[in-house]
Amino acid sequence: CGYFLALVGVKIDLFSALAVPIVEQFEPDDQVDLMLRSAMEELVAQQVGAGAMSAALIKQVLITLLRRSLVSHEVWTERFALLRDPVIARAFAQMVIHPGDAHRIDALAKTADLSRSVFMTRFSAVVGASPMDVLRSLRMRRAALLLSTSKDTIDRIASEVGYSSRSSFLKAFHAAFDCHPTEYRATHAALMDSQDVTSAHP
Repeated sequence: CGYFLALVGVKIDLFSALAVPIVEQFEPDDQVDLMLRSAMEELVAQQVGAGAMSAALIKQVLITLLRRSLVSHEVWTERFALLRDPVIARAFAQMVIHPGDAHRIDALAKTADLSRSVFMTRFSAVVGASPMDVLRSLRMRRAALLLSTSKDTIDRIASEVGYSSRSSFLKAFHAAFDCHPTEYRATHAALMDSQDVTSAHP
């Protein structure tokens, strides 16, 4: 296990807001395994310059991951796709880190140092959806994660992801997942139970 910080500019941490691990399939020619193995060997050996060498190797892995984000269709790539527009990325980062906050277009535009209309146009061009549509999606993903990993009540989860009205939350969740949150939780719990049984009896 180890930790590292990956910043874009001075504020945008690429990985701090990830709720789940990045899982991606690489090609043998990418040599990600070789770079990671070499980085670990440098850290274990602790020879002169081990820190700089391991950091350089980890940077190669990150660059490979960033390049993969341009062609992958997985959810995690959204955060990297914004890197071509750091101004919009600042506003997006606020939404990702705090999806339950009462975000408003005017405040997000101010974060990006843009007028409301320019921000709306530029955000949609970069992300492919309006800020409020993206925020709704982020909130629903967060809600799904909480339903599958915590025992919090539906009302508590609704509040945590930014909904003061239970009915509004239920409507948004059903639109996103085509089921009630209770049903989603039960389905996920049953899936985890079946995986546990499978692993216990290979």
